[in-house]
Amino acid sequence: MNAFRKLMLSGAVALLLLFPNLVFAPVTYINISGYIFDSNGNPVESAWVSFYDATNETGTANQTLASGYYNMSIPASTYIIGVFPVNSTTLGNYFQPNVTISSDTELNITLVPLVSFANVEVAPEKISQGDTGTVTFDVTNANGSAVFDGLLDVNFRVWLHDWSESTNASWWNTHYENNYHANITDSVTVSESSSGNYTFTFTVPSDFSSANSWTDIQILYGENHGWGGFQVASSSSVTFSGWITASNGTALADVSVGLWDPDNEVGAWSNTNASGYYSMITEIGVYTINMWPGDADVGGFWLNGYNLTSSTVYNVTLTARADFTPLQLNPSNARVGETISVSFTITAQDGGAAMTGVSDSSFNIWLHNWGAEPQGSNWWEDPTSNQYHQDLSDDVTVTEGSGGSYSFSFEVPSGMNVTGGWLDLEVRMGDSGGWAGLQMASST
Repeated sequence: MNAFRKLMLSGAVALLLLFPNLVFAPVTYINISGYIFDSNGNPVESAWVSFYDATNETGTANQTLASGYYNMSIPASTYIIGVFPVNSTTLGNYFQPNVTISSDTELNITLVPLVSFANVEVAPEKISQGDTGTVTFDVTNANGSAVFDGLLDVNFRVWLHDWSESTNASWWNTHYENNYHANITDSVTVSESSSGNYTFTFTVPSDFSSANSWTDIQILYGENHGWGGFQVASSSSVTFSGWITASNGTALADVSVGLWDPDNEVGAWSNTNASGYYSMITEIGVYTINMWPGDADVGGFWLNGYNLTSSTVYNVTLTARADFTPLQLNPSNARVGETISVSFTITAQDGGAAMTGVSDSSFNIWLHNWGAEPQGSNWWEDPTSNQYHQDLSDDVTVTEGSGGSYSFSFEVPSGMNVTGGWLDLEVRMGDSGGWAGLQMASST
């Protein structure tokens, strides 16, 4: 007897002496076999077929014969089944978790073609629990060179995912269902609207999570994945909508409209259509409104502290992008409570013509003390009034003079922190603006 066999025998004897009543549970092996076919019924040769037990971290794999046949013995357990056609460039993989094998089983599997998803669109961009949405997408062959038509609803699977779930479990291993991961396959019907273009409608389950501002919709054809996204709102959400036009009344398309609640760090977004219309669903709250026109030759819109309490139609007129002359302050140094006059001229960025007829409500006016605010502060992320940043918009009236000249007067508020003796005055019209510095004199 060699040394290794003596060592193994002595170890086994020692184990029995320590635990004389130890009984080893028998492992029941069962036979699993079947055929792997393509969607035309042809056998798939040399495909790897694997059965993986994620709980015990064990598995068995085998390759198919020329007939597509595989055969192996595995312990009775629950498995993740995978099929990998390694010699094929046109067939996709197969994956199925949570398959319990408890007796001899014949399991035949059909592999679907390898395809690519493109242009996955979900409308609307935000959907309330219990409401419906529409998904459209294109399917092409694997390299995207040709459309893939004729796909059947029965081969698609559709899931909703909110990945903000707090758990150590991996959905990818088990495909479990809860209010963060909803399998909606049986409630949707995928139909082909034109060659290679597919669509379906779906309903967000009433108990699906609305904790995250973003939800992924996963479309599977075999193990080919297409992804889209939308925002989920609660059943108590409201609609924020309206029309955005230029100052001449022209509808503005492709304007990005955003609501942001800095206290709860949530928001909603939309874009205007060809009619200048936008619509979104969001929760009741206090928001910063942003509207950015992209390529249009007009300025944006920004409003802080808007209290949204019910469904609201909010129309906005955007003015042309402008250039401000340097703000003229008189006096250029002052004490808290003293009146300061401001004058400036506005011209259009496109052409330089004087901009006349701009109303008082088009301006936002702020005082900033950047040097005194605590380190790490970022007013741009949360533009609210405090001792370092004061919104003067409601306290002043901007009047028009001649030739695109404007003026107003203001006082430094008593609540303004003037530590350091230097303040910045900001006058903003959409995303155009002018600045000036104000030297603060001592009280003596």
